[in-house]
Amino acid sequence: MTNQRSGGPTPGGTPKQGNGYAAAFAGGTTETERRRLDLQARMYGRLSVWTLDALGLAPGDRVADIGCGSGALLPLLAERVGPTGRVIGVDRDRRLLAAAREQAAAYPWVDLIETDAHAYDVGDAPLDAVHCRLVLLHQPAPQEFLAHIVALVRPGGRVAAQEVDDRALLPTLPRPGASGHRLSDCLAAPGL
Repeated sequence: MTNQRSGGPTPGGTPKQGNGYAAAFAGGTTETERRRLDLQARMYGRLSVWTLDALGLAPGDRVADIGCGSGALLPLLAERVGPTGRVIGVDRDRRLLAAAREQAAAYPWVDLIETDAHAYDVGDAPLDAVHCRLVLLHQPAPQEFLAHIVALVRPGGRVAAQEVDDRALLPTLPRPGASGHRLSDCLAAPGL
């Protein structure tokens, strides 16, 4: 596992750009939260497979799963890109990355990076694709977050954000602490 700490938090630290999830688990996630995330991964399983298929990943591709959590999607990504590709799981929580390491143990072409999503940088090696699932809803500035992950991919690269737009479903019941942005507004800002 790689650790990009430059500008990014470590568990127990303060995120570079705070979010509700990080604030709720400032010391790292609990075992109960890990089980909840595993259940959530099973609930979204078929939709996640569809989303990954839509990304059009091919052998040899380089793809990042931003906010990979306990790594439920890492094996699916690894199978799509094969041993000539590279999968990068990014999460700020050391405990979740330990679980992700178990999920990806059979795939040596999976790297895990401990850093805040906003601090993750690919340098001069842009990715073919980026995926995130249920990450935007925790961002205080989702447009900035999307612009950041779009900047991680090469020209012609692909980005998939699997999210719930609860304001579209329940427009009269605003959630305290929610970002207050509709998903369509978030996508328009970075030109998606």
